[in-house]
Amino acid sequence: MKIQNKSRIVAVFFACLLALPQIVLGLPSVILSNNVDMDFGLIEYSGAGNASVGTDGNVSYSGGFTGAGLGTSGATLVSLTNSTQATIACSATATMTNSTGDTLMVSDIEFVVGSASRTSFGSGTPCQGIGTSSGTFTFSGTVNNRTIYVGGRINAAGPLSGAGNYSSANAGGSSITIVVTAI
Repeated sequence: MKIQNKSRIVAVFFACLLALPQIVLGLPSVILSNNVDMDFGLIEYSGAGNASVGTDGNVSYSGGFTGAGLGTSGATLVSLTNSTQATIACSATATMTNSTGDTLMVSDIEFVVGSASRTSFGSGTPCQGIGTSSGTFTFSGTVNNRTIYVGGRINAAGPLSGAGNYSSANAGGSSITIVVTAI
């Protein structure tokens, strides 16, 4: 995210992904690949508000946030061996920072499985934390049916305090963790 006084936010969100269990003789295994970072796009702000990116990549705004409505949902391709079923658990929040340590919280993180399921923000399966499964999902067929798409919300309760590029990859940031466990 890039912030200038009454200006622009370019939010690029780095997703950290985990797969469990490891490949072990004949047991189900998981490989996550083709990771795509979540990006809220160019956002102009004039005060408190929020920006939400759906699993379809469209961005919606409220309050003092405006923009073109174009972003990128996070994504990762799931490949399973010896199974087509897996559980998904993921971080419910993450933090983006700029180079001077100013922070923005990413909350209400959600996901869908499969490109046909991509939707606007608020319609995905909510992430409940990496220790809590959000359910069991089927991964089979083409790449389109085996991709997890991720959306979330930036919420600023007041004026943003610092300029700079905001990212979870900056010092003090925390990324989204997704845990896929084959069953």
